[in-house]
Amino acid sequence: MSPWKVILATLAIFVAGLITGVVVVKALVRPPPTSTAAMPALQPGPIREAFVRRMAQELQLSDEQRDKVLQVVHESQERTKLLYSLIGDDVREEMKETREAIRQQLTPDQAKKFEEMLRRRQRMLAMRNEDNEGVAPRPNPEGGLRNQRRPDPPQK
Repeated sequence: MSPWKVILATLAIFVAGLITGVVVVKALVRPPPTSTAAMPALQPGPIREAFVRRMAQELQLSDEQRDKVLQVVHESQERTKLLYSLIGDDVREEMKETREAIRQQLTPDQAKKFEEMLRRRQRMLAMRNEDNEGVAPRPNPEGGLRNQRRPDPPQK
């Protein structure tokens, strides 16, 4: 067998592997967002009707603009709920594992302060979400609060 055939065969295998690797990486890895505004929210329904009301007031939106923005928000919330239903458990588990890994690096005194930091953060998030209609804080098994949708009042 000619040495050129061996070299060409080896080169062809290398190029095929390189192309396959590039295709697989491009299919599996998304580029990071270019700004923090482009980053997706991790919780469903990050923009609520209360925010749209504030937008309408501060930006002096017309009724038509407000209705269209509200429609966009509702559609986005439905898509976000679907996405979060697919990944929410994984996100919560990852956050739990991260908190536990951090706790393992802390002294007992630091761990107590860390728990207080987490509780303060949860309270802050709960207060921020008070503007959102139908959301009430509820205890989180990890400590602090998390939000739960209130049932709609009975119609008369």
